[in-house]
Amino acid sequence: MKRINRSFIILVLTTLLLTSVHSVVFAAPMNQSAGGKQIVFLLDDSGKKFTSVSISGYNQNNEWVTWSNENQNGFYLSYTKDWWWIENFVQISFTLQDEQGNQTQQTCTFDRLLQPTDSLRVEIVYHPGQGCVGGEAGSVSDPINNLVKPVSDGLTTIWNYLPEDKFNFFMTLMNNEINAVGCVVGVGAIIKTGGMAALDGTVRNYVTKTCQSTGNMVVSLFSNQ
Repeated sequence: MKRINRSFIILVLTTLLLTSVHSVVFAAPMNQSAGGKQIVFLLDDSGKKFTSVSISGYNQNNEWVTWSNENQNGFYLSYTKDWWWIENFVQISFTLQDEQGNQTQQTCTFDRLLQPTDSLRVEIVYHPGQGCVGGEAGSVSDPINNLVKPVSDGLTTIWNYLPEDKFNFFMTLMNNEINAVGCVVGVGAIIKTGGMAALDGTVRNYVTKTCQSTGNMVVSLFSNQ
């Protein structure tokens, strides 16, 4: 069994503390999809960060529910694990903070969230200046849908490679990742080409560079897969 050094354990505990999720419960989270999908909402701008995200919509029982995540330290990804959304109206409200500390409130609305048939999740990426992209866009204009496909493919590849508990830990790491979109796409591409199995110096350097703030932890996660 590989030894896990003390500094790695401290980093893990610190990350988990920094990414605590506060959920506003109007109905209990569900344990199975029954036709719904989980939402992964990412920020594609390393110069900004989320300080809060709130997602409201209908679950698989056609009940109106709200999931929320708030962290003044900032984060780049929200993953509604065990919260499922059907294709009806979904609204994502979030607070963006820039490097100077200025905050703005934004809202993305999907009056029909079209969902992929071969995934447990719907991926949506917020591009400042272009808005929310993904979730098949519903009836909302989606000018750059092709940019979301690599994220979706990357998450699917990582999901298939890692057991569920480690996939959830990977998503926790992505909460504090400087460039979550780039890390997901990069790690997915490495796994797909078989490179992650070797974890040679080139692969390690690529992961560390692409997953800027959590690169060493991502390498450690896959080393112990």
